Amino acid sequence: MKIRIFGLESDPGRKLRSKVRKFIKREGFEKDLNIIFVDEAYIQDLNKRFLSRDYATDVLSFNLDDIGEIYVLREREASIEDLWELVLHGLLHLSGYNHNTPDEQARMDEMSRRYR
Repeated sequence: MKIRIFGLESDPGRKLRSKVRKFIKREGFEKDLNIIFVDEAYIQDLNKRFLSRDYATDVLSFNLDDIGEIYVLREREASIEDLWELVLHGLLHLSGYNHNTPDEQARMDEMSRRYR
């Protein structure tokens, strides 16, 4: 399994990759993973094209055949903890968690707390 991070400096990228590996090991996530940090215009375009929502969002995840992709809105002043929260949100979606109902939201919140 490969974890590729694009658009992030090497030091924060290493720290983030370490957190992702821990999640993957505990949750049994088996796909290759691309984490791509993008600007607001890019993520808004993805959101509009694929989800018919014409606004920027913090994170989008796509479960493709053999790879998971997480697009993260890159904020200049974001800490590694802030970035991890967004990547974790994408990882949870790729692992089948959602927040469409109160019960789903509670389960996703519980999983998020587990990995903070």
